[in-house]
This record gives sequence, C-alpha cells and structure tokens, in this order.
Amino acid sequence: MEQRGDERRALGWIGKDTAMDESAPRPDSDSELERFLVKLGSELLASGESAQSVVESLRAVGRAAGSDRTEVLVFPRALLVETDEASGRRVELAIMEPRDQRFDRDLAVHDLAVRAERAEISPADGCREIDEIRAMPPRYRLPVRVFGGAVLAVGVALMLQPTAMTVVLAAVLGVLVAGLQEIAVPELQVIMPTLTAFVAGLIVFGFADAIGSANPIRVLVAPLIMLMPGLMILTSTIELAAGEMVVGAGRFIAGLMQVLLLAVGIVAAANLIGIGEQTLLDQPVARFGPWAPVLGLFVLNLGFRLRWGTPARLMPLIAVVQVVAYGVEVAASASFSPEMSGFFGAVVMTPLAMLLARRFGGLPTMVLLIPGLWVLLPGAAGLIGLAGLVEGSTQVAGDVLMTTLTTVVSIGLGVLVGSSVVRTGERVVQH
Repeated sequence: MEQRGDERRALGWIGKDTAMDESAPRPDSDSELERFLVKLGSELLASGESAQSVVESLRAVGRAAGSDRTEVLVFPRALLVETDEASGRRVELAIMEPRDQRFDRDLAVHDLAVRAERAEISPADGCREIDEIRAMPPRYRLPVRVFGGAVLAVGVALMLQPTAMTVVLAAVLGVLVAGLQEIAVPELQVIMPTLTAFVAGLIVFGFADAIGSANPIRVLVAPLIMLMPGLMILTSTIELAAGEMVVGAGRFIAGLMQVLLLAVGIVAAANLIGIGEQTLLDQPVARFGPWAPVLGLFVLNLGFRLRWGTPARLMPLIAVVQVVAYGVEVAASASFSPEMSGFFGAVVMTPLAMLLARRFGGLPTMVLLIPGLWVLLPGAAGLIGLAGLVEGSTQVAGDVLMTTLTTVVSIGLGVLVGSSVVRTGERVVQH
C-alpha cells in the first residue's frame, strides 16, 4: 500500500487492508477489484444514477468478480466499498470530484458496468478503461458546445415564453451561459452560478424597457435553466424515499443552495439596474400558438446533442420520451393540480424510458430520463420564487417555492413509482 501511496493520492483514493493474515497477498499484488468498484461507482453517481442503483450495480460486479460479500456506502462526496476476498477483508474509499454532464461518457461507463456485471472484463482492465473514459475528449469542439447552449436556451424559451423577443435573447444569453460554464477555473466554480446569473441579469434588465410585456424574468430564466440543479434535487428525492438519508439530504441541500445562488445573482443585477419588484413577478406570455412547446421539445433534443454529446442513435428515443412526458403532463394538468401533473408524467415516462433502454441494447435509463426531466421540472418557477423571496416578497415567493418543492418531490416519487412498477413486473414474470 505504501508503495502506491503517491498514485492513490493523485487519484483521490484511500485504501486499507484489514486482513488479519500477514501472509496474505498485499494490495499491490492483489486484485484491483476494490479500486475498480470505487472508480466505477464514482462515475455512475456522477452520471446521475441514484445511490440505491449504484449499490446494486457494484454488488453485482463484486459477485461476478468472485467476492463473497460486497458492501457499499454512498456519501455526498465519497464512496466506501468493502469486500471479502480470499486474501481477507479490504476497504477502499474514493473522494468524488464533480464533473460536467456528458452523455457520451455516461454511455461508455454504463456499458463498462454491464460488462463487469457479466464478468466480461477484469477489474484491472476495468480500471484502465475508466481512466480512458475520463480522458475522452468532448464529442464536439468548444464553439459547437457553446452554440449548443444557445439551442438549449431557445428550446426552453419556446416551452416557457414563446415570443420573438424571448427566443432571440435566449439564444444570445445561451451563448453567454454556456461560454461561462466552459471556464475551468477551480477557484471560480463556487461563485460561477451567481456570477453567471448576475451578468445575464444585467443584460436582460438593462433591456427591460425594450422587452416590455415579454416578461423579463422568463427571458432570463430560459438560459439560466442550464444551471438549475434539477437532476440533483430529483435524484435526492428518490434517494430520500428509498431510505438513503445521508446522500439524499446532502444532494437536496446542495441543490437548493445552487438555486439560491442563482436567485441572489438575479436580484443583485435587478438592484444594480434599479428594476422594481414588479419586474420579478411571473407574467407568462405566449404569442406563437400551441405548436411552440412541441417545437421546443425537438429543439431541446438537438441542444442536448450539441451541448452534451448525445449520440445520434438516441435522439429518436429521447424525442419519444419527451413527447410522451409532455403529453401526459398536459393531460394531467387538465384534471389535477399543476403540482401533481409532473407526477403522472414521470410515472408514465419512467417505465417507457426503462423499456426503451433495455430494448435498444441495454442503454442507461438516465440518458433517456434526463432530457424528459427537463420537460417536467419546474426550474423556472423555482428560480422566480426564490428571486422574489430574496427581494422580500415572502408571502408570494413562499407560496411559489412551496409549490416548486412539492412539484419536484412529486416528480421524484413518480420516477420511483414508475421504476418500481417495472421491477415488480419483472420479478413476477421471472417467478
């Protein structure tokens, strides 16, 4: 272990051999199973998988590799794995570093996990493959990725506020937000959401008179939704419902803090420009007709490919999931409260995504679910509500914030219910 100390520290690993037999092989000559498990688990968690799903996957990999027992503990920033092997009991701890969402990389990690569960790859080769996956260059160069941010913002604008002014400004601000996201300066990562919201807010509120009835706050939210931690909050809801209290609570609080930082940036820009409280109120406007949100779904799909490297073969599947989720949400909102419409959309969307993922080559479900969640998550309402809360309108903002949290939780429960239905059906069929 000491001989590999420098290497392990460079990778963020801490290892401990708990074998009592001194004649047992030392970790540097033993299998790489524990290192592989923590590296694989870290990548799966970074791709958006819930803690429960990662634990199940790592246990399956451990069994396939010959471990009698594999125990996994997931923390907000760490992953602990313990295995029982012929050489004794061993423990590995990985410190997880945040990384950007990349669908091409997520697909490669999922494929590796599936092969490892089938014992088709050794732990040592798996470690090397993970290093290669981490070193994968983005599918597109920087200008294309930044343009993808503009496309994503336009797609959200078409769904959120379909006016000509909103679409144009969303495209411009989408380039700005995506460009700032590409700045890889560790010291700025903590303040980057606030800084981005502040700069974008200065631009939008500076043109508030020209925007007029187009609702400046929704013009601003369309590009900033790229910074919304919707997936983090949603995954934490699933984890809390499944009993993963530590990691679930950690992710939930971190997600809310990021939303609050965005709201602070918006209000700071409004105060500097001198915008009144009325400008921060939500006043939806739709001038393109009912076809605009449908077009927005397909524009979103294209934006995911350009921004985060969605393979072309997945775009039709993502479109199906998005259209179904949107259709169910709209239909449910006509019969139930808006807060519950997302629940029904998620209940239908999740089994569809799981079945499509398995039907077409064992794809990772989250790659199909994440674009669908962009259709369901009320990121705009949450950001607007927190902006009003910081401004001082606690009664209105508190109601909007509570509505947003209720909707997010309902979507998370919908995903949990939908996935449980599929897994229960599979067990019934197997028996």
